[in-house]
Amino acid sequence: MNQQTAPPPIKRRASLNRPPQPTYVTDLPTRSLDTEPLSTRQRPHFLVFVGIGMLCFLALYVLWNALVLPWWQGVEDQWQYGTARITRMDADVGHGGTSTFFAFVLSRQVIIIEAPGQGMEHAKYYNTGTLTGTFSQAPVISLSIATVDGVKNCLIVHVEGMSSSIVLYNNGSSFQWTAPTK
Repeated sequence: MNQQTAPPPIKRRASLNRPPQPTYVTDLPTRSLDTEPLSTRQRPHFLVFVGIGMLCFLALYVLWNALVLPWWQGVEDQWQYGTARITRMDADVGHGGTSTFFAFVLSRQVIIIEAPGQGMEHAKYYNTGTLTGTFSQAPVISLSIATVDGVKNCLIVHVEGMSSSIVLYNNGSSFQWTAPTK
């Protein structure tokens, strides 16, 4: 009987499981490992980004309050009062019916005109004095009626930019600077 033997197994190559070895180039310049350490880059702390965000918000807040809000207030004043900044108010102050008041700035003076219900021929003119300071345009003036120091229907003049208001006291037929004596 003839016995057949299997062929011997094929040997695997040794380079099949090993990574390829690098080829060395000796002509390229290299740095010395002893003199130049590798630089390691660290990420900044997250609070750095929070601080930068807070500074950006603060800058936007300052710009908003210094530029945008004053500009918008000027636009609204222009729409409400116009270039002349004339204020008109109707009120019954006891001078013969409902009076119409006009207030405006002319030559740095606040001028108030009262036209009583009888007509313009009975109109009265009040000058509140000279305004000080610099104005790029006439300030906005608003009027109101209130009881001041026990005197009813006094005319209160509010001038934009002034810290206090101007009070004209009602004496029954017109307005005056001082409270009427009793």
